[in-house]
Amino acid sequence: MKKILMILIGVLFILVAATEGYCDKPYLVCDPDLGVTDYQVVDNLALPVTSIPTADGSLAYDLSGIPDGLHTINVQACNLWGCSEPSGITFTKAVPGKSINVKIVVVK
Repeated sequence: MKKILMILIGVLFILVAATEGYCDKPYLVCDPDLGVTDYQVVDNLALPVTSIPTADGSLAYDLSGIPDGLHTINVQACNLWGCSEPSGITFTKAVPGKSINVKIVVVK
């Protein structure tokens, strides 16, 4: 019984550890697009990047390493015939401000 319990705990640990890396990072994503060979990702604050599509043809581009600031990112889906018109998104990456009014409260 102890052996089965240890195996179950080990499997649960592996499952949790395997999902940790994907769930806690921001990703730029799009719907699947058949026939796409790559995506051209252009950020106004960084160099253009070629991103390989996922198995279903969608985009999953990791944004965790981008610098703070206002970003305008344009994405083009490409195949052997060329690239689509760009589709874009604008957002600001910023660290939250300093917490204010920090205190201890007794709750009854």
